[in-house]
Amino acid sequence: VQKVAEDVGGRAGGVRNVMFSPHSNYLVTYEKWDPVYPENVHIWALTGEQAGTKLRSCVLKGYTSGALPLRMIQWTEDESVSMEMMPGKGLILRTDGWEEEGEGVKVIAEKNASNYELSPPNEAKGTTYIAFFTPESSTAARVSVYDVSACQKTLE
Repeated sequence: VQKVAEDVGGRAGGVRNVMFSPHSNYLVTYEKWDPVYPENVHIWALTGEQAGTKLRSCVLKGYTSGALPLRMIQWTEDESVSMEMMPGKGLILRTDGWEEEGEGVKVIAEKNASNYELSPPNEAKGTTYIAFFTPESSTAARVSVYDVSACQKTLE
């Protein structure tokens, strides 16, 4: 098997978990969190001209090893929308690559959500849903459901 990318240099923790995108165009690697190298989640291109290129990095603070407390990066089943959970900000939805802002970037501002789950596509309705879990704090715990295509809350 041909190596797609070189190892990430300078890291002591190493990769502890991996996840493929639905069509295997991307690989997400999760490293042990280290305050010296805080960005420990990396998205890599596996196909096309960018194969082997690190496209984006983000932080999953406190992650050490084993099961993921949160999947920071997910895609819709057809990979037309990528999602990145940003603690304190919400879920960033991107349709045009990994840019920080622009027309292809939308934010679902569930700032206190601790986890989210993406539904399989509903072919009859032509939509995919995202459910957010917000733990109990000064208010009761709650689940909010959004339609991905409209970025609108449908249930709470």
